[in-house]
Order: sequence, then C-alpha cells, then structure tokens
Amino acid sequence: MTENDQDFRNRLLSLMGKVSYSLKDRDFFIKTDIGNFIWINPSLNGGSTMLMTDMTLEQWVDKKGVNAVRDKGYHLISKYCGDQFVIE
Repeated sequence: MTENDQDFRNRLLSLMGKVSYSLKDRDFFIKTDIGNFIWINPSLNGGSTMLMTDMTLEQWVDKKGVNAVRDKGYHLISKYCGDQFVIE
C-alpha cells in the first residue's frame, strides 16, 4: 500500500457516511463527502470490500434491481465498517 493509499484509507475511516442496506444482496451503499461507496460486509457476504462508485443511491438501486433499501442512518465509517476492509 502506498502512502497515498494509506492517506485515503485514513481519511475514509474518519468520515461520516449515510448508510443504506440492500435487502436483496445484503450489501451497503454509503454516501460520503468524498464520494459514494459500496461496502460488502464480511459477516453477510464473506468479503470485506469497499468499492468506490460514481453511482447515486438511485442508480445503484436501479442497476441491482433492488426493490427495498433500509436507511441505516449516518455512521462513522470506522465504527460501522471496521478498518479491515479492502478498498477497490
């Protein structure tokens, strides 16, 4: 991991994000001040990956064919997702 990657990770971990939960695939859409992310929760899907996306929540819902999303509120990324995820 380069210094820039570590700086990005540290910045991401310190952010508040608006978290939405997909009832279909059981992954999460997180909207932050630096961009939007999809987090694949290790306890639900077996991976711990944070994917940066240029999609909005509405576009993500449409693309996935999700018919229900649960608003989980605002959370500190490091507290909600932990710090052991892979950023892609």
